[in-house]
Amino acid sequence: MKNITEFKVPKGKEREFVDFITSNLFKQGFGVLNKSEIDLLFFAAILKFDNGIGQYDYDLSNYFQISQSRVSALKEKLSVKYQIIEFTHAIEHFQDKLQYARIEGHYLEIPINDIAVRNVIVSLLDQNNILIKGDLNPKVFKLRIEDIFELLLIFESYLVNGSEVSANQQLMKTFSDSLRKRSDLLKLINVKDDPGSGDVIKLLKEGLRKTPISVGIEFLAGLVPGGYLVSKLVVSILTTLSSKI
Repeated sequence: MKNITEFKVPKGKEREFVDFITSNLFKQGFGVLNKSEIDLLFFAAILKFDNGIGQYDYDLSNYFQISQSRVSALKEKLSVKYQIIEFTHAIEHFQDKLQYARIEGHYLEIPINDIAVRNVIVSLLDQNNILIKGDLNPKVFKLRIEDIFELLLIFESYLVNGSEVSANQQLMKTFSDSLRKRSDLLKLINVKDDPGSGDVIKLLKEGLRKTPISVGIEFLAGLVPGGYLVSKLVVSILTTLSSKI
């Protein structure tokens, strides 16, 4: 297994690598960064530009020749100081971990153990007032099905329109208007056939909140054939969710 002593900047990324290092190294002035901050900068740069060194803390521990606890601490610091985790990567990680999720009462428990990815998702949930149920294990997300529904709309908005802060209003309107015609799906969660001019998203969330999580997943899976959610990653998430019922 290769380690940091063999590191070479991936071919074709040399200029970007140097620019990333120098722009952050001298941002506060020459000689300002201390040794630990310089270590963090190079740790961030290597993770950003070399995808072949592994993604798990165990792999990174062997590669950098440091403890897993230090890897985790560095990843948490860089997730705050250096934006090296692309939003799309966070969604991919979320999708990958869904295969290990389990239904626990009214919640779906999802193991998210990458601290940098977790911080991105937590920030997104916080911005959209979506709560994570407290748990003794901080690496496990416990989300209700109605919150997963809203999270998927946010993912879809970003992947289709590049808006990561909140769901795109036009997407939401189009989604709401078209879904009014799907009485088969609305009946699953006890929403009347014609919701009228009310807030359809709010009605759907209320309906999902009152139905068993397996029925909620069935409702969400039914959004794919109608073309309501079309981005590849969101469709993959729904496909994985469907395997849980």
